[in-house]
Amino acid sequence: MTFYEELTHNFSKNVKIHKNRHIYNLEALKEKCYEESFEFNHLSVLIGQPVILTQKDYKRLLESAIDRIRKHNLFEVALFIPSITPIPLVDTNMWIKDNYFTAVWAKEKQNHLIMSFQPTMIEAFHFFFNQLWDQISFIDKSKDHVISHFEKMIAICDQ
Repeated sequence: MTFYEELTHNFSKNVKIHKNRHIYNLEALKEKCYEESFEFNHLSVLIGQPVILTQKDYKRLLESAIDRIRKHNLFEVALFIPSITPIPLVDTNMWIKDNYFTAVWAKEKQNHLIMSFQPTMIEAFHFFFNQLWDQISFIDKSKDHVISHFEKMIAICDQ
């Protein structure tokens, strides 16, 4: 099983029983549509080496996200624009798995990773993430709204 297949399998298994929430900077996502290729920070951190995505790869990633949003009720995506919805730590990525671990790192500096299995730390980041989620308007968390933005980005990638 490839790394991607393993991630997809784990996601599909977990999203049936655990809420899976993602918050994305809409402007940053749109910028990637105009790049021939770029380093995909999330996967790079996971596997410990640079993962370069082409525009074609990015399009497939967006299509996969749309598919996941449509298929899984427990998969939620929120979009924000920093100038409209100022979110603290906008240049930081967080992965929080309830009651298991939290990982936090700077988007541009992957070597600055904080990871903890300590329950108090996990709960603190979970609480913080939920506060961020609540700051985003309902429309920007609407499945139809998010899918519409992703479809527009796919159209840009097709140009």
